[in-house]
Amino acid sequence: MKLRKIVCITLIPLILAGCNPPPPGGGVGGVSKQDIGTVAGGVGGALLGSTIGGGTGRLIATGAGALIGGMAGNSVGKSLDKADSNNNQ
Repeated sequence: MKLRKIVCITLIPLILAGCNPPPPGGGVGGVSKQDIGTVAGGVGGALLGSTIGGGTGRLIATGAGALIGGMAGNSVGKSLDKADSNNNQ
């Protein structure tokens, strides 16, 4: 059951990130580093959050971890994309 949750938490954001058009500057495989950072941060935050608490508290911690991790990953990825575009000019 736990493996099923991990697979779902990992695959859903990856599938959604694939819906975006490729960034103009490239990125990794046509996906921007901002998108990759958002997905990686969200998955990592969800996994860390799921280790905290029990019952309903675990569910809340998982959601909060995914949200905070996704925001942090988005910020890091955005700064990497910006640095790449500055290097290409």
